[in-house]
Amino acid sequence: MFRLVARWMQRLSYPTRFAVIGAVFAIALFYLTYGLYRSNQDNVDFSSKEVVGVQYLQPAMSLLLALEQEQAQRAAADKGAVSSALEAQWSTLQQTHQALNGQLGLDKGWTALDGAWQKLKGTPALANYQAVADSLLDLIGLASDQSNLTLDPDIDTFYLMDAVTVQWPNWLNRSTQANALLLQAKGQPLVGTARDQAVGLAPLISDSLQNLQHDLAKAVAYNATVKASLAGSDEKLAAQSAVNAAALDKAIAGQAVAGSGLPAATLDVATHFQQATLQQLGSLLEARIARIQWQRDVYLACAAFAFLLSTYLFIALYLSITASWEGSRFMCRAWWNRLPLAGWIRVSICKTRTKPACWRPSARCATSCAKPCSNWWKHHANWMARPTMWRMAPARWPGAVTANPRQPPAWQRRWRS
Repeated sequence: MFRLVARWMQRLSYPTRFAVIGAVFAIALFYLTYGLYRSNQDNVDFSSKEVVGVQYLQPAMSLLLALEQEQAQRAAADKGAVSSALEAQWSTLQQTHQALNGQLGLDKGWTALDGAWQKLKGTPALANYQAVADSLLDLIGLASDQSNLTLDPDIDTFYLMDAVTVQWPNWLNRSTQANALLLQAKGQPLVGTARDQAVGLAPLISDSLQNLQHDLAKAVAYNATVKASLAGSDEKLAAQSAVNAAALDKAIAGQAVAGSGLPAATLDVATHFQQATLQQLGSLLEARIARIQWQRDVYLACAAFAFLLSTYLFIALYLSITASWEGSRFMCRAWWNRLPLAGWIRVSICKTRTKPACWRPSARCATSCAKPCSNWWKHHANWMARPTMWRMAPARWPGAVTANPRQPPAWQRRWRS
């Protein structure tokens, strides 16, 4: 294998050999650099789509809060049409959907939600409110899946995502249903179907709260700054959930409970928790994108510097080798003879690489370094090829011209040997 390559290389000139070797290294460097760039850019694109998902979730969750608030009011007094505040939240979500649906692809979930909303506007009953809430929860889950939030690679952002897109909506929806049952009872103990529904909701609300607290604990354990960013909203939510659970247990036990203040307090703590969590999630995603972009740019800068430096050193190595083998004849034929400083370079090479008689920048030497010293360079090439013949007499040098009036004197032969 080596012999075949060696024979092939022998047929090439030295510039071609260096060009082939340099091209192999350049292709390898470009391929590795592109791989690093593509990997980092894919991570940037992945996280950027998560940011789009957060932007979509903000109006969706605001609509959920407004929907739960009106549902609680409807439970206390079942009359009237859909409020203007709820319709304003719907319009905001509709505009956001039109702007971001092309990136997320939420047509299926949106169709179901739009159908439930049209039905609610026609008949504003509690069952239709709950149907819109269920469709909205499905849309939130679909938006999380389509925006890569469900596949988030970091621990803190993943558990924050799960807390705010899965556990928090479930806790809010179930708590609102339980509060609606207490409002419908109007201070009387729960009986019949209402009591059965309350018995089923109590463990579900507790499970949602426990899962939410578990997610937050995981996120805080990985990133301690998450706790400070929540600003106590998680603790307020847990405290309000305990108050709701105590009232619901009393109603299930047959005691009279006044639950008129529970819906407003529940929505207040839920709003603060949702805003703090979504804001922290968006901040962490933006910080990750900036970090990956900086890492990508550093990789590109290092690769460019390595390529330029290796090219420079490769050319320097090529010049040093060819200057040692071919001397000033190579320099006089090189492409940089056409540069503005080519004459100075030829004089310098002539000073350092030719015999002592050519050390001074004479007219002949400045014109052509090789011509006045051609015989000497012929002998010099023989010395480089056959080191054992360095001390031989000039007449025995291979290819030497014995009857040459330009043959160096004896003191120059001693100097060369």
